[in-house]
Amino acid sequence: MPANKSQFRQAEVGLIPEDWEVLTIPDIARNFDTNRMPLSSRERTKRIGKFPYYGATGIIDFIDDYKFDGSYLLIAEDGTVTINGKNPMLQLVDGKFWVSNHAHVLQCDNSTDQKFLYYQLSSMDISPFVTGAVQPKLSQANLNNIPILWPTNFKIREKITEVLKVLDDKIELNRKMNKTMESISQAIFKEWFILNKKFAIGKLGNIAEITSGKRPEQKSADKKNEFKIPIIGASSIMGFTTRSLYNNGDDIIVTGRVGTHGILQRINYSCWPSDNTLVITSKTPNFVFQTMQEFDFDSLNRGSTQPLITQTDLKNFEIILPPIEEIKKFEAFMHPIGEIINRNNQQIETLAQIRDSLLPRLMSGKLRVG
Repeated sequence: MPANKSQFRQAEVGLIPEDWEVLTIPDIARNFDTNRMPLSSRERTKRIGKFPYYGATGIIDFIDDYKFDGSYLLIAEDGTVTINGKNPMLQLVDGKFWVSNHAHVLQCDNSTDQKFLYYQLSSMDISPFVTGAVQPKLSQANLNNIPILWPTNFKIREKITEVLKVLDDKIELNRKMNKTMESISQAIFKEWFILNKKFAIGKLGNIAEITSGKRPEQKSADKKNEFKIPIIGASSIMGFTTRSLYNNGDDIIVTGRVGTHGILQRINYSCWPSDNTLVITSKTPNFVFQTMQEFDFDSLNRGSTQPLITQTDLKNFEIILPPIEEIKKFEAFMHPIGEIINRNNQQIETLAQIRDSLLPRLMSGKLRVG
């Protein structure tokens, strides 16, 4: 329930709940930056293994050894330090792994506090603590100066964490289910078509239309006010705009035109593909999507400095082309799986909106739980 204003007191960061305090990272977590050890790409090629090697934003490689074993919170130190220029780039990791010198490594005394710190930082604008115009950096000294709102009662931290974790766990479950469904789809496609060498050869343009995305008229880094429509970049959502090129229910495939290529995004919600993408539409989207999963995108690259794929090259890419009756059978078989994936994606979007709405209110103490 909402907190009463009389339950707040003035602090250096403004009004905070009376039973909360303002701490800093050293008050909450231990820093293990001294245990980091960067490995060059050349060194990593000589040490290929099963242990994740983390950078500022995610797993860069897998190598033959680890430096950390357990649950940790990674905070980007340089390079891509923030999301949308405000919120810190965070990773909650667990297990045995190695970390480069591009991410700070923190650990709290217990999983609840570690998760609470993760959520608290997720809700914060850390841009005042980031230095460097060309190469953004969040130094350890500046990280240690970020004020953290912290309930003095562990039970409060636990309840807040539980609420947000339930939403995150369901989002992650849906993502894992979709990954499983996609793996099943790919296996069925290979069984029906790839293992059978008797089919004719055609071109992607025979069964799909390829167009270029467009530059949005207006864009924002944040999803706010009238900026609700996702702008689709070469590999992910890169911002938001005010209207869509494709509407909810349209089944499109988006891949990179310039820069990043080879990542396929299948989308059935209102969106605006950006001008650095190619958009593929077809009456047999399942077959086309699975076919494109098999593409060697490097062979399509026309750029030297900047990777480039043209509409014409994509249209002329040779593919297996079974009789249309076989493709229609595959589409019918795949339709229920596609429906599951679509429902999961819609639920992920809804749950993420709920979480993002609750996050700042819970982490400021303006909304109480329990």
